[in-house]
Amino acid sequence: MKKRAFFFQTFFLFGLLLVLAALTTACKNDPADTSGVTTTAVTTYAPAPVTTAATPEPDIPHQPTFSEHTNQETQRTDYYTVSGYTGNSGKLVIPKSYKGLPVMAIAPGAFAGSTTLKEVEFEADADIRSIGYRAFAGCRALTSVQMNDHLLIIRERAFENCSALTSLTIPDSVTTIGFAALSGCDALTRLRIPFVGASRPGADTPVSDVLEKYEETTLPLLSDYAGADTLFGYIFGGREYNTALPIPASAIHQGLERTVKIASIPTTYQYRYDIPLSLRHVTVTDTGTLVQNAFAGCAMLETLILPAGLETVASGAFLGCDGLTIYSHATAPASGWSSGFNPDGRPIYFAPSWHMDGDLPIAG
Repeated sequence: MKKRAFFFQTFFLFGLLLVLAALTTACKNDPADTSGVTTTAVTTYAPAPVTTAATPEPDIPHQPTFSEHTNQETQRTDYYTVSGYTGNSGKLVIPKSYKGLPVMAIAPGAFAGSTTLKEVEFEADADIRSIGYRAFAGCRALTSVQMNDHLLIIRERAFENCSALTSLTIPDSVTTIGFAALSGCDALTRLRIPFVGASRPGADTPVSDVLEKYEETTLPLLSDYAGADTLFGYIFGGREYNTALPIPASAIHQGLERTVKIASIPTTYQYRYDIPLSLRHVTVTDTGTLVQNAFAGCAMLETLILPAGLETVASGAFLGCDGLTIYSHATAPASGWSSGFNPDGRPIYFAPSWHMDGDLPIAG
């Protein structure tokens, strides 16, 4: 009996020792006890972000939008005006009609500031009579404009800051070009125009109640400069300078002077037109006269083609055109050409007809 009791006591003590040993080991491995434990840093790699290529903007053809003109007497729509556009494809065609009625004008600011418009074309028989004030202003991607012979009026600043336009033909039908219509067209190299100045000499401008009318209130007082609206630079616009101050390099030396009194001190001002330095070739197709100083100071011009039947060329019309060669659709100067029309002795060639071969006029 004593042996059995001894055996159980021994077994109990042995089990108690095993439990104590297990508890001791557990305490040594407790995560809270970091003494004597070596840790290893683990780097976690996040998956790279997934990027999705931007979906290109769909190519949507340019289309004009329209506004209707209501006849005040009949209270009916009698024609439409191009008022804006939709799309982004780069080319815009101006149609001859909309909803069965003629399209007759392009509204002021219709396309101003467009960044996508690259080409504009009038349908051959479109009856567009007027291009409105600043209609294409700031269209810096515009490289081509094809108008037709129904156009009569190009309003003030119509193509202002069309800085990618390198060549422009203004139809012979045009009778009025507004002040600064081509202001800021700094890439223009070739220009074909019906006349020099604001309007065709001797031609009536048919402005009727069916055409958009605009009077710019910020025009310079050109009445202070007799003949300023008959100079070539009129369509490029410009500004007035105090002649005692330096003139910006961008301004071409073409202008007229006046003297005013400021605090009783006479001060001379000169109005100078900002003709682009890029312009090299000009063709005039229909004019009755070139006034004094018409092209004066256009030192950048290389080629000027004059029309047949040019009746009058005043003294100094080409003064200071140092690099200019003149080609005239005539066999000799007309009787109305001043003996001093070419004071610098610029080369001038006469032939019944001329055509362009690249940048070079060819007779016949």
